[in-house]
Amino acid sequence: MRPSLLASLVSGALAVAFVAGPATAGIVNVQSVVSAEAEEGLTGSVTASVDFRRGNTSRLVLSAAPVLRYRADRQVFIVYGSGEYDEDNDAIRKVFGHGRYRYIISPRLTAEVFTQGETNPGQGQDLRLLAGAGPLLQLLDSHGLRLAWGVAYMFEHERVTPDEDGLDAQHRVSSYLSSNYQLKDNLQLIETVYVQPRITDPGDLRLLNETQLSVSATTYLALNLSFNFAYDTEPSPRFASDGVTEREKYDSALKMSLTVQF
Repeated sequence: MRPSLLASLVSGALAVAFVAGPATAGIVNVQSVVSAEAEEGLTGSVTASVDFRRGNTSRLVLSAAPVLRYRADRQVFIVYGSGEYDEDNDAIRKVFGHGRYRYIISPRLTAEVFTQGETNPGQGQDLRLLAGAGPLLQLLDSHGLRLAWGVAYMFEHERVTPDEDGLDAQHRVSSYLSSNYQLKDNLQLIETVYVQPRITDPGDLRLLNETQLSVSATTYLALNLSFNFAYDTEPSPRFASDGVTEREKYDSALKMSLTVQF
């Protein structure tokens, strides 16, 4: 195993997050993970975090997120997972998995296929499964700025409560714009915007904007500050033992993290 691979696989992060405003289930930003340049062969990382949340969900949770990437010439395989342990309820509260295959057609054009599974009862989501495919276009790569745009057809199944019969099927367009700007040698600004309208009902719309500033103190240590804002025009209701609660349409989160690689 190469030293660089070993360092990546044992890398960890400590994060404390304060969520201002109600939370909605919907888009999960994976671009900060899957957009990293994949070296030939196998590479990966593991991120661990501690989250302190306020909003629809008020909990202290521990989470871990491993990533594996394998590149063979023009082909790239990516597997990303995460899980959250709810200390208050002594249970695993959220499990997320994402798989993606990319074929690099040219330096500017890439075809990608992806699939994803998620369960998050605290956000009004018993089970969510989806799959999609589409092109990824590199718009710009100059003077420290990289800009990419992707669009995909996405088929989604969602179940809000465990006792529901079947899954709600949805057809959506998933479009995202991702930028990465190297402000200085040790300072990086990353911006990602998602738009996911429902094809059969464009008024059913999900939006996500995430901004991250990363400062590298050394080769092995980086400080990250990120803010995201999510909006869902038709959020799923929350089902609990004391009845059904309507959930707000927006969610905002400010997160500061420390990443250590060794």
